[in-house]
Amino acid sequence: MPAVFFVLLIAGFIFSNKCPYAYSYTNLTTIKHNDSPQIAQQMIDDTFQDTNVLAVIVPKGNYEKEQKLARDLENMTRLTVLPRLRR
Repeated sequence: MPAVFFVLLIAGFIFSNKCPYAYSYTNLTTIKHNDSPQIAQQMIDDTFQDTNVLAVIVPKGNYEKEQKLARDLENMTRLTVLPRLRR
């Protein structure tokens, strides 16, 4: 009985890796755009550029260097949002 379980477990793992997962609706592309939200989202995506998220993790200990890095990042022109933890 344990052998059958392991065979099914391995088969399930193999088949689950072949299944395409979608974690959001924005990454889905369909062949036929018949839904108006899909068409509107496509028009928005064609007009505006995508946003990228970058997380910078710095070790704590040198508060002056952390503040200098935060100021340098705030001065970047392409950076739109800079959330950071406050002390």
